[in-house]
Amino acid sequence: MKAGAKWIAVLALTATVSMCARADEASKREKLHEMFRLAHTDQTMTLMFAAQEKQMPQLLRKLMPAGTLTTAQQADLDAFVVKVHRIVQQAASWDKLEPQFTDIYASVYTEREIDGLIAFYKSPVGSEMVAKQPEIVDKSQAVTQALMTEVQPQVMQAAMEFAQQMQTKYGSSKPATVPPSKPASK
Repeated sequence: MKAGAKWIAVLALTATVSMCARADEASKREKLHEMFRLAHTDQTMTLMFAAQEKQMPQLLRKLMPAGTLTTAQQADLDAFVVKVHRIVQQAASWDKLEPQFTDIYASVYTEREIDGLIAFYKSPVGSEMVAKQPEIVDKSQAVTQALMTEVQPQVMQAAMEFAQQMQTKYGSSKPATVPPSKPASK
């Protein structure tokens, strides 16, 4: 075989291997999308955000010393928490996260393992697990809230110590202002 023909054969083989690898990757990604659909990952994320949105005002009320906020101030704080959660929900929507999760799962799982996960989610046990996920999320949030209530005194003490340190260090009781965010440079 002449040198030119050898190079053509090598290039053809390389192109074939590369196309197969891309096809395998595309197949893997399609299977991951199916797995996320079967696992109702988008719904689980929505439930988690909703639980956090509900829990945050309650947690903030517990962290504030009793009677420090008026009813109007508490309403403003609650509205602020809702606004922050909406910003986070939009930034971390499933549509935005799924490609990144797909990359992560594709780097960790083989296609054969993904096939096994899909089979699991299609099985009665997998389907039951997915159906019970909202209850798991709800009960997990309750555990987290109980833990935060338990550590509330330490958090309050740390916050008061920090406020005192800042007062001592900087001598002003004026809160720091947050500079407006700059648009990302292109």
